[in-house]
Amino acid sequence: MADIWRLLRPLKECADTLDWQRALDLFRTQIPEGAGEEWQVVARNVLHCLCKSMRYFEAKEVFHSLPTKDTVAYNMNSGCCGSTFCM
Repeated sequence: MADIWRLLRPLKECADTLDWQRALDLFRTQIPEGAGEEWQVVARNVLHCLCKSMRYFEAKEVFHSLPTKDTVAYNMNSGCCGSTFCM
């Protein structure tokens, strides 16, 4: 559980600075394969950073690997799609 909380501050910084590459790297290297629902908060923070940076295809990758596809994740993903392709 400590690993999960350790990642939240850097992900917040990534979202604030639109550093989507770092957020995606943290997602790919720090979240264990087959992670359970306890990792949902981390994955959602990565998804938020990618959507805020308008990185639809990377956000789609994260969305499909979420432990649980909840309403918040669906809303972020569809909002990202709309923002990216309507520009």
